[in-house]
Amino acid sequence: MALFRDFDECKKLAVLILDDFLEESHPDYRRVVERIRYEETSGRDNKGKCYMVVSRLKQALWNNNIAVDIGFHAYLERKVVEKRFIIGYTEMNEDE
Repeated sequence: MALFRDFDECKKLAVLILDDFLEESHPDYRRVVERIRYEETSGRDNKGKCYMVVSRLKQALWNNNIAVDIGFHAYLERKVVEKRFIIGYTEMNEDE
């Protein structure tokens, strides 16, 4: 099963996950953002775009000891669930 529903979700969640452990000025952070920007205009389908972003994101995860210890895919699965919850909660309560 894919981590992300579509490329828009992939973009949003990838950046939120990076925000947890890297500064925006970090080279790996910038590489992921650059990959997202590139994929926005590439001719790939959503699955291909997400694959390329996740590949770059996994390279950035070498900077995160927890991700290294439990494995990148397991870490991303946990973070995607967590970030989806946060986004959903924020969207439900933004009227208040």
